[in-house]
Amino acid sequence: MDSVDMGEIIDFKTKESERRIERIQELMRKALTDLLDDNDMQELKKLTRQGCH
Repeated sequence: MDSVDMGEIIDFKTKESERRIERIQELMRKALTDLLDDNDMQELKKLTRQGCH
C-alpha cells in the first residue's frame, strides 16, 4: 500500500471520528437540557464505547 492510499484511509478515519465526536457532543447537549430520550441514550452509550481509533 503506497502513502497515498494510507493517507486516504487516515483521512477517512479522521472524518469518521470527527462525525462521531460531533454526534456525541450533540447528544451530550441534549442530555444537559433533559431532551435525551432512551434511543438517544443508547446511541450515546454505543458511540462512547466505540471510542476513537
